[in-house]
Amino acid sequence: MAGDIHADQFTYVAGLAVTGMSPTSGPAAGGTTVTITGAAFTGATSVSFGATAASSFTVDSAM
Repeated sequence: MAGDIHADQFTYVAGLAVTGMSPTSGPAAGGTTVTITGAAFTGATSVSFGATAASSFTVDSAM
């Protein structure tokens, strides 16, 4: 059904929290640097926006 969330489509990480994102939009063609703020990002192996994987990312975490 539309709107259903299936457990096999994400990985739950205890303590992970996204508290902000800037900017909140950009061109469909991509190329925009996005800053995602939050907690427990250490060990991240990928970042995606919908079905599109980020071409690169850096984790800067004090945790």
